[in-house]
Amino acid sequence: MKVAIIGLGYVGLPLACLCIEKGIDVFGADIDKAKISLIEKGISPIEDLYLEEAVKKSKGKLKVTDEPEAAVKNSEVVIVCVPT
Repeated sequence: MKVAIIGLGYVGLPLACLCIEKGIDVFGADIDKAKISLIEKGISPIEDLYLEEAVKKSKGKLKVTDEPEAAVKNSEVVIVCVPT
């Protein structure tokens, strides 16, 4: 299964990490390029013990972009986790 998660904040990033732990292909999208850069390096942009370890473990597995269309394009499930 391929999942796109739009918004990699306090809800989207933990969800992405949990999906990866379950063996699901995850494409994450966020408009914050600095956040994307950190995640690509395996560094959590959110101070949290679970996330710091989970993002480190998901390095290379969590594909991230600042273009939501690219994340959604080949995904079977799309989850939107943005402020309302």
